[in-house]
Amino acid sequence: MTTDYILDTGLHPQRWHSSIWILLLTTLATVFFQVFRRSTLPSNAPKWFKNGDWPVMGTLRFYKTRGDWFIDALRSSPTGNFSFYVGKKQVVGLSGPEGRKTFFESRDLNF
Repeated sequence: MTTDYILDTGLHPQRWHSSIWILLLTTLATVFFQVFRRSTLPSNAPKWFKNGDWPVMGTLRFYKTRGDWFIDALRSSPTGNFSFYVGKKQVVGLSGPEGRKTFFESRDLNF
């Protein structure tokens, strides 16, 4: 195989071998799945606050106007507690005396 043949074949996808197409499509599907997949919230987690949520970034208002966003999230939740995503990470917003107690005393929280 000469360099000219490899370059000529590489620049013309219609000449690619089928195994290259399978490898390429499998890789693209895997990358797409890893980027856009989120784990589901546990059943006992507070309600998911979806306002302004994007698949990869999470809630953009969390980055820009965090105080206003937090107040909106509190108002939308009947208990004052809510869940949201920062990227692919799950976050739970707690409020009130019971939320404060849970935050400081729970050994289940992952710090």
